[in-house]
Amino acid sequence: MSPLLMFIVEIFSSYTICILALKSCTNCGHIPVPYPLSTGPGCGDQSYKVRCNAGTLWFDALNGSSYIITSINPLSQSLIIRPPGRIKNKCIAADYQGQGLQLDNNLRFNISSSNTLMVMNCSIEMLQKPFNCSSTSICHSYIRDNPVAKAACGALPVCCWFKTGGSINEYRIRVRAERCAAYQSFVDLDLSLPVSKWPEPGVKTEWALPREPTCKLPDAESAGQKRCLCKAGFQWDPISGICKSLKCSHGKGCKHKKPKTAVIGATEKSNKFSTGNLLGSGGFGEVFKAILDDGTITAVKRSKLGKTKGIDQILNEVRILCQLNHRSLVKLLGCCVEVEQPLLVYEVQSGNWPPLKWHHRLHIARQTAQAIAYLHLLATPPIYHRDIKSSNILLDEKLDATKFLGTD
Repeated sequence: MSPLLMFIVEIFSSYTICILALKSCTNCGHIPVPYPLSTGPGCGDQSYKVRCNAGTLWFDALNGSSYIITSINPLSQSLIIRPPGRIKNKCIAADYQGQGLQLDNNLRFNISSSNTLMVMNCSIEMLQKPFNCSSTSICHSYIRDNPVAKAACGALPVCCWFKTGGSINEYRIRVRAERCAAYQSFVDLDLSLPVSKWPEPGVKTEWALPREPTCKLPDAESAGQKRCLCKAGFQWDPISGICKSLKCSHGKGCKHKKPKTAVIGATEKSNKFSTGNLLGSGGFGEVFKAILDDGTITAVKRSKLGKTKGIDQILNEVRILCQLNHRSLVKLLGCCVEVEQPLLVYEVQSGNWPPLKWHHRLHIARQTAQAIAYLHLLATPPIYHRDIKSSNILLDEKLDATKFLGTD
């Protein structure tokens, strides 16, 4: 069967300008993975790779060391990783063999200046360094008032504390025999607090803001890759991964504006939609099965001709979907709005299934309920579906449910 739509990625098309919602990764366990972080080749920015393993998010450093990510703050472009702790019954860091936490300085991450480090089991050479290693150092208070640290490191005379950041600690927290063999880190530590009131250990790591996404068209002049640029009147917002209107600075002048998403060009090879590929139809739109150049199975939602409300609904649906991130809600790949009948393009897999067993039906019902609960309770503002029915629930090859927001 020939594809309904063949999308060719360009900087701009002479006839049709389209918009693309950059795909954020799904949650890893209970932690959302915001743009530009990437847990796989199909989401986020590949320059910001992290790893999701069995519901736990990991940050991979050099020398084979990996650290659990405990929280992510997309607004400050930072994540907090859990320090490795110490080898059992020894005042030696668990990542001692890799000489501590060492980041690849060719990547987009660096260690924040928000960390306060207690370094223990130190050599006397540290007394000549510009760190606080005095007998009244707060590090001694930490060891004295923390039973675990006291048991492992209490008999060792030299310990120091310092703040990370700057050229020395921008990419590493080093441990080695001729300096210090163990460390513990605390984010935004208030040194006036007693040790019992200190926060959980953590190392705050920041990421540099991403550039516009890379287009896959070859650049004849430089034999490299082109950058997708924002449409005139918009500028790149690297925090959200979108092109936003220049008229919307400081939240003003944004009412009733078009959705703010990253812009690329695309052309339609055909606008002839086969009724044989019709997946569903509502009062304002129709949904068709389509296949992209790379073999991705998609669903294309098209507003009905002459339906002004259908066009308004398409625009509203883009705005809503760009705010959502849930594994049981359909992913928006892109849309064309500057055509007579605006289009939405979703990534989805479907097939013909034999009658489902009861445990499959219960699994689908649970996933549907979880998605509805997410829309009602966690989305801001809350979203009410108002069109929950079996035809609005599509199944992938694993019989997992992916849902449209409806065809009306």
